[in-house]
This record gives sequence, structure tokens and C-alpha cells, in this order.
Amino acid sequence: MSHESNLRLARKGVLCYNTSALKSRSKLNGFKIEVGTKKIYVQSAFTIPDEAKRRQEIASFMRSGDFFRKIVVLSGFKPPQQDENGIVYVGVIPFLLDPAILAG
Repeated sequence: MSHESNLRLARKGVLCYNTSALKSRSKLNGFKIEVGTKKIYVQSAFTIPDEAKRRQEIASFMRSGDFFRKIVVLSGFKPPQQDENGIVYVGVIPFLLDPAILAG
């Protein structure tokens, strides 16, 4: 979508996001959302049953070394919950339906 199209939509009250895939060693790790000047990294995981899986899923976030918002999207209806590293875990349904989750 062009910048002009985004501006027209924004004037009508539609939020416009720029997204790009995040890759590491040719493996898709998630994607980045840009809302204006704000960047948000998003990782998806079907489920995180234990601490080892949680560490595996957030490893790329921990290596990033930046202070952008980071979200792990899980299956289902899990309400947003933030861990000690500031990473938010949320179900796909609330993630898609609640724009406040991206606002932080």
C-alpha cells in the first residue's frame, strides 16, 4: 500500500501498519509492526507448555538488545500478560480484536 493510500485511510480513522518479516539464519522468527514511529516485534507460538519452550521462543527478543515492545502471540483467548523482561504474551483472538494491545 502506498504512503498516499495510508494517509487517506488514516484520515478516515483506519489504523495503518507497516509490517516486515524478521529472519535469522533463513528462518522466519516473526514480524515487525511499525505504528508511526513506534516499532513492535511479534513472535508467534502455538503454545508454551514449560520454561524451556518459553526461553526458546523469546531467545531472538533477548538477543535484539533494543527497547522496542515485544509480543508473543499464542493460540486461543489468553489475556495479555507481561513477564519480568517486559515481553507480553497474549492469545491470537485478543491480539487481533483489541487494538490497545499494540498501543501498550
